[in-house]
Amino acid sequence: MDLLVYVGGALAIWAVTGALLTRRPRHPVTLTLAVMSVALGLALLTPLDETHGNALWLLGPPVMLAVLLVVFPDGPRGRWWRRVLRYQVVVLLWSTVAAVLWPDGGPPLGALAIGLPLALFLPIGVAAVVSLVRLRRRSTGSRRVRIGLVLAAGAAVASTYLLAGPVMLAVRGAWPQASRLQDLYAVATFALLPVAVGLSVLVEPTASRQARWDRVWSVLLGAGGALFTGGAVAGAVEVADPDAPAAVLVCAAALAVAVAAAAAGWVHRRGSALRPPSPDRATTGLRDLAARLAAAPAPDEVLPLVAATVGTTLELQGAAVDVQVGPARERLATWGRPDGRELERPLEHAGQVVGRLVLVPHPDGVPVDLSALDELLAPVAAVVAAARLTTELERAHGRLVRIRDDERARLRADLHDELSPSLSGVRLAVAAARERLEAGDTDGAAALLSRVEDETSRAGGVVTGILEDLRPDDLVRRGLLAAVRDRAAALSRPGAFEVTVEAGPDLPAVTPETEVAVYRTATEAVANAARHSGGRHCRVRLTAGDGALVLEVADDGTGLPATAPPRPGGGVGLPSMAARAEAVGGRLRVGTRTDGGAEVQAHFPAGTP
Repeated sequence: MDLLVYVGGALAIWAVTGALLTRRPRHPVTLTLAVMSVALGLALLTPLDETHGNALWLLGPPVMLAVLLVVFPDGPRGRWWRRVLRYQVVVLLWSTVAAVLWPDGGPPLGALAIGLPLALFLPIGVAAVVSLVRLRRRSTGSRRVRIGLVLAAGAAVASTYLLAGPVMLAVRGAWPQASRLQDLYAVATFALLPVAVGLSVLVEPTASRQARWDRVWSVLLGAGGALFTGGAVAGAVEVADPDAPAAVLVCAAALAVAVAAAAAGWVHRRGSALRPPSPDRATTGLRDLAARLAAAPAPDEVLPLVAATVGTTLELQGAAVDVQVGPARERLATWGRPDGRELERPLEHAGQVVGRLVLVPHPDGVPVDLSALDELLAPVAAVVAAARLTTELERAHGRLVRIRDDERARLRADLHDELSPSLSGVRLAVAAARERLEAGDTDGAAALLSRVEDETSRAGGVVTGILEDLRPDDLVRRGLLAAVRDRAAALSRPGAFEVTVEAGPDLPAVTPETEVAVYRTATEAVANAARHSGGRHCRVRLTAGDGALVLEVADDGTGLPATAPPRPGGGVGLPSMAARAEAVGGRLRVGTRTDGGAEVQAHFPAGTP
């Protein structure tokens, strides 16, 4: 009956190994189980002498369990465990060759050289179990369940030696069948941990499915389970009644096999006995992300949802989303604890890098399955691009509000400081002139009216200046190019700072709003160069390019400082120029040229006025 149990367990191991070879052939667990399955097959199916039997025992479940615990669930967990795995491989190769060469143990030193390295497999297995317990505590979802399955199987195997052994020794005198029950329990649990490890890898979602082979391995696993159950039941009957006839044992085994086979068939008809059909990890992540976004979260919640989805899908310690906002990259969302070793994946949308995903694995060194991320990158990049556009629009709106407030403050100051005193002076002078006329002092009234004329002229100049600031008169009367040239000439200082204006052929037409933005950007850039560049020449160039009007202002000065402090108020200078360009759908770039000097380049959309 022990042989029946042993064969059933071997069939279960072969079934799980075959399924892994068809689905995940390069997984470390697959390779380990394949070596174990070959050793079991040779031991059961071929007549071997003691020499080869000893060598195959080293590659069977008792010794290879320590290797399985090291490579589960996704390979060695860090640098230290990789060294341990290399040690195990070397020891197994050496011990297997030595067992073939020295079947009787060989010289004493040779037996010691074989036994001592193998003795370390037991503490290695214990350390691996402790590592898996710690890994399970901080794991989530299916990974936590899979590790729990293996730990439960390991606890059942350990109980054979730690609990059942002492108990059987204690009751052996009163119950002679105790040793037989212990032997049966040991045989029944030899395949438990390898099968649990293999199944825990199989239940992990994967896109690789082969229905024909799945049915084969399911049937083989069911057959192994049936034989295993039959042998175990017959063995239990034998332990309960040592004098039971052989016919009773055979009938008990046959009945148990039939019941187990019927149960396996029922399970197989209702789904895969190896793994229930489930979407792969990437599909699960996509569905999770779609479901969360369908709940219509607030704009500031979108990127945190992306980080959380990626982190939970890949079972990371932390994740973050960095977004390319203007020339800088900003971290706008985090999940978990993104404070360890970082892995980066760029996010591209419409041929443009819009940001990056930052992945922080757990510090135990368990490799991250980035293959699941490949299908997530495109939709995540689209979401990040939309969030980036929202962020840029919000910030542009904020800059426009500040510019509007600054312009209102400046207009209020002009009206209060310039126009209001003039109008007050006019009102007072008119009242005084009326009094002079009523008193018959025509000369005094004439002098006061002359002052009224001067104040009125001054007030008209203030109003003209305000209107000029809102929309320059030159721009209305002479056009954009002439207005830019006039302003450049006004800012030029012959011999000290000269400004030249160049224009390409066939400049595109733009709307009045865009025209003002181009003029203001050009004059502000030239004024900045005159005040701050320290150069002697400045060139303004207007050209047509790809459906846009391109403005370039370059000087031969010292260029921009490496770290330019922000200006007070945030609404003048470079931020003001950028905001004006963005307000009409354009974009602005400021930098230092390779040959020295600063350069402002702005693209404004073309459009019919």
